Amino acid sequence: MRILTIIALLASAACGSSAKQAGKDSEPQPSGYPLAAYASRRIAVVPVQMIADEKGLLGDLSRRIAMRSLDSAISRALDDRALHPRWVVAEEVVKSSARNSNYTADPYAYSVAVLDRLPLGERMGEPLSSQLRTMVALQSDVRFVLIPHALNLEKQKDGSTRATLRLAMVDARATDLLWSGEVQVDTPSAPGPALWRALGTKLAALAAP
Repeated sequence: MRILTIIALLASAACGSSAKQAGKDSEPQPSGYPLAAYASRRIAVVPVQMIADEKGLLGDLSRRIAMRSLDSAISRALDDRALHPRWVVAEEVVKSSARNSNYTADPYAYSVAVLDRLPLGERMGEPLSSQLRTMVALQSDVRFVLIPHALNLEKQKDGSTRATLRLAMVDARATDLLWSGEVQVDTPSAPGPALWRALGTKLAALAAP
């Protein structure tokens, strides 16, 4: 009887410890740092997927060049915040996909349109689910993917440019949308290196203040 009592007490203590740990892991992050819980994890950051520039604010700069410049700025910002190399940056995702191009999707053209209307916690569906699962299979210990899926450039009434980068954090294995949000920068000048740096810095700051 005494042995059974001791076993029951030990089991109760273990459950209490597990509950406390679960509660600790599920504590909400500070509102300014919604991705802080992912800072110590292995994350793949894919390239910026599209730019909406209805007013032609990019001028002579092509969308492709602008997106690749923003990718580089994001990579530098992640490095500055000590998130890289723990976070796999877009350039590394592209190189890995190029080495395995026979069975990977183009990392510049994932099927991200679904992210604009997908509720949190819902599954992404195909073909995006398979595209991301294949991509993370090429990375060591990566499960979560940060997708900068759309950059929107708008001209404001005062002549300035407002850049809004929409983001999604997904679980590539369970194919769930875990978080969605955006970073926004206003600039008095035309889109260029300073704007890309500012957006990259704001993105990195979501995880590492």
